Amino acid sequence: MPRLRGPPRSEARRRAIVALGYTCMNSERPAPPVVKEDQRQTRRDLRTAVIFGVVAATLELGALIYFFR
Repeated sequence: MPRLRGPPRSEARRRAIVALGYTCMNSERPAPPVVKEDQRQTRRDLRTAVIFGVVAATLELGALIYFFR
């Protein structure tokens, strides 16, 4: 299937991309450990963000009402 857009890729670039993929998949280094999410901290952060958003929206609405009265 022909490429629709962009310049044609050279053979050297194609080989480099394939080699990079092979190197990434077959690396001797182990994969980084999966980070465990702290559920309590996440809930705390979301609660803080919601409270901050409500306070900011209230202040903005108050300013709009004050200036456009």
